[in-house]
Amino acid sequence: MGGSAASQSLFDRALAVTPGGVNSPVRAFRGVGGTPRFMASGHGPYLVDVDGREYVDLVCSWGPLVLGHAYPAVVDAVGDSLEVLVDGGIRSGLDMFKALALGARACLVGRAWAWSVAAGGRQGVVDVLSTMRSELGVALSLTGAADVHALDPSALLDGEGQPLGP
Repeated sequence: MGGSAASQSLFDRALAVTPGGVNSPVRAFRGVGGTPRFMASGHGPYLVDVDGREYVDLVCSWGPLVLGHAYPAVVDAVGDSLEVLVDGGIRSGLDMFKALALGARACLVGRAWAWSVAAGGRQGVVDVLSTMRSELGVALSLTGAADVHALDPSALLDGEGQPLGP
């Protein structure tokens, strides 16, 4: 269950600046022993750790890989038996737009809320939620979608059927 020397080194550095060494569900590693893996990259639900090992994030717990958290194949597979919510990585109205277009029923904005309450109290939360709502509205307008219920994955494609953005 132990991680590599690279993961251990990164974990030791994180312990010096972050209580518990991590700010995620990885804290569970303390309960079962071992060193958490440190991810070097990710695309959708696919992750690569600092040692080059590949993973599929089935529980969506490794951070802001928004497109993987509402992965269309997962949304299709669960059908109406579960609600697909995106939790993690939502920092803007555009992040919400992407997740909702890919099939998420809702987006949770815990980290943005926490940062805004720390920075500005109640008004900080009002401001960040207002900004996110405005950004989502702009994205809807630019794509011609009447509302979030009209979104589907095609909203993320250009006129030639290619994915938008980088």
